[in-house]
Amino acid sequence: MKIREIILDFTSLLDIFMLILFFFILFSHFEVEEAKETANQALNEAAALSETAESIREQAEEELALLDEVNHGKAADLTALMELSRGTLMQSRLVMDESGEIWTLELKRMDDTTKQDISLGMIDDTQNISQEIILILQKQEYTNEDKIPFVFLYDGTEIGSETACNLISEAFREIRRTYPHFYCIQIDISDFGG
Repeated sequence: MKIREIILDFTSLLDIFMLILFFFILFSHFEVEEAKETANQALNEAAALSETAESIREQAEEELALLDEVNHGKAADLTALMELSRGTLMQSRLVMDESGEIWTLELKRMDDTTKQDISLGMIDDTQNISQEIILILQKQEYTNEDKIPFVFLYDGTEIGSETACNLISEAFREIRRTYPHFYCIQIDISDFGG
C-alpha cells in the first residue's frame, strides 16, 4: 500500500481567519471612535450644564445681593418712619438776636425711652455749619446709608433770618454729600402766626 501524502492546505482557512480578524479590528475601531464621540458629547453636555449652573449661581447671587439691598433700604425707611411717628427725629431751630446779625442753630432730639428733649448742640459758627452737623450725626451713630429725617424751624419774619437760612440751606446741601439720605424739612413758623 502506498502511503499517500496528505497535504493540508490551510491557506483558505487562514484567509478567512484574517478576514475575521480584519473585521474585528475594524469594528473595534468604530466602537472605540463611537465611545470617544459619546464621551466627548457627554463632556460637552457636562461643560454646558456647568456653565449654565455657574450662570444661574451668579444670577442668584446678584438677585440675593439686590434683595439684601432692598431689605436694608426698607429697614432704613422703616427706621426713619418710626423716628417721624415717635417724634424722635432730629430737630433744629434758628434763634436770631434782635439785631439780626448774630444767630444760633439749636439742635435737639426727643429720647425714645424717657420722652425728654436731649440737646445735641448749638451752632453759632457760620463757617462750619455742615461740619458741626455732620459731627452731631456721627455722634448719633448715623451711617451714610441711613435715611435721616431732620426738621429745621425758623421764623422768616425775623431780621436777618433770610441770610441765616440761606447759609444753613447751603450747609444742608453739603451734608447730603456725606449723608445722601439726609432729608431736611424746612418749616417757617411765621406761616402759622407764631
